[in-house]
Amino acid sequence: MTFFPFDGILEVLTLPEDAVREKRWVQALEGAFNFVGTLTDAWREKDRLGENLRRFCEFVHYTAEVHNGGHGQYLDNCRPTLATLRNLTSDIEQLESPDYAAIGTDFLQAIETLPEGKDHTDGSFTGCELLKPLDKRYFALWYSDPLEGRMVQFLEKQSWVKLAPPEAMNASTQAIRNLRELKRNVTMPSPEGVARFVEFTHRIFSARGTRK
Repeated sequence: MTFFPFDGILEVLTLPEDAVREKRWVQALEGAFNFVGTLTDAWREKDRLGENLRRFCEFVHYTAEVHNGGHGQYLDNCRPTLATLRNLTSDIEQLESPDYAAIGTDFLQAIETLPEGKDHTDGSFTGCELLKPLDKRYFALWYSDPLEGRMVQFLEKQSWVKLAPPEAMNASTQAIRNLRELKRNVTMPSPEGVARFVEFTHRIFSARGTRK
């Protein structure tokens, strides 16, 4: 049983307009990311996201993990596929920064040319010497030109993105939580659950009937 609050696929991203207006880039991305997380019930229904929103969420994961622990931590915590990494590189290239684009390209190339038997999803890349030069380049650039800022400025121009006041976003998320809770409380048990209950009841009464 799904508790996704809408019919169909979620296609529109909502950004908190106050964070965008005040150029609080990290808060703008986090606000949108958390809003999508509420819609998808803490990401349990992430398959209901459209392609643009899936790629947005992957971008947020990338920036958060790299900022906290480098490219190796991103690999270990997110375990991205090669297709995801190629999409991420393509998305970074759209942000009109040759320096960030070069980091994205070199990151992808490093993963695509790993030594024989080395798997980028094996959980062993945090602190990896191979990726430390990329981390150094990333942070040297980030302090003068935050990647999050470029991402938000790119998003503002997209037709699938809208801005909303924080109070409107908060009211929407609360309404969705209330609706989801109501659906959970009134949802009938599944046919499998009913069958298990009937079988359990039958065993109880059968056992009572055989007692002397």
